[in-house]
Amino acid sequence: MLAGGTDIYRRLRLTPPAGWPLTTPHNVLIPRADQIRWTVQDWWWLSAIAALTLLMLLALWWLLSQPRRRHSRRLSVGHAPGEP
Repeated sequence: MLAGGTDIYRRLRLTPPAGWPLTTPHNVLIPRADQIRWTVQDWWWLSAIAALTLLMLLALWWLLSQPRRRHSRRLSVGHAPGEP
């Protein structure tokens, strides 16, 4: 996608892979018919916002819980043979 968006194929005179969807900056990833279909449906953006909010809250919870860990971060792997 980055190569097509920056028009690197034309600039470096390269041939894009067969079936590659984005080969020039004017190509689109989602066809116009699919764009219209998804814009008239109202449920998907609420689901996307809810999922991203949940992901952000879980990440924030994990980040804030890091300084509160009280256990040792050492991993005991045992002792060498012959040592008590």
